Amino acid sequence: MPATYHAVENRPSDTLTPVNDDFLKNDKSPQFASFLLEVRNRHQVTSELVARINLIMAESGFDVTVTPTQVVRGSPPLPDQGGSSAPLRAQARGEARLVSWTQDGTLAPGSKVEAAWGVKRQTIDAARERGEIFSVWVKGKHWYPGEALKLERGALAAINRALGDIDPSSKLLFLLQKHGALGGHTPADAVADGKFDDVLRLATDWART
Repeated sequence: MPATYHAVENRPSDTLTPVNDDFLKNDKSPQFASFLLEVRNRHQVTSELVARINLIMAESGFDVTVTPTQVVRGSPPLPDQGGSSAPLRAQARGEARLVSWTQDGTLAPGSKVEAAWGVKRQTIDAARERGEIFSVWVKGKHWYPGEALKLERGALAAINRALGDIDPSSKLLFLLQKHGALGGHTPADAVADGKFDDVLRLATDWART
């Protein structure tokens, strides 16, 4: 039975029990893990936010579908603590999903960025370190968003910096998604349509969500 996740309103943060750091430092990896996800509504729970959570979980190797069900004011029930091989299978499926992105062009190897920009690998690495482009780590190497290759380098750098320090999967979703605020276009298509300033404003808002 799939886990149920609850959005929790108006609950003091000091009531939470902290994670035991000794568990995280244990040399032996656990055979399974249970997670309790609580969402405090500092911002409205939107379909975009839920999609970002699902994408982050997939990138982390978890085949989890997060679906808001109800708002509660008490403590949500703890998930079943029983052992299961499901998380291991989920991790394998999550990794397979990332690999599929490298195969269908959603994520591009560094060589494609080199060819598109007409530069060497060292230049790509330096641009990534400066925050002009971002990558997703898959199978021991950097992969770059295919959508980024549709943007001029300066425009991509400005958008990536507007997105700030959010995780790469959230940045990837921002580039892939067709946004209502951009007339139903992706950021790259909106920039091509002369809406660069609108894209920057939306990227800044996205980083704050």
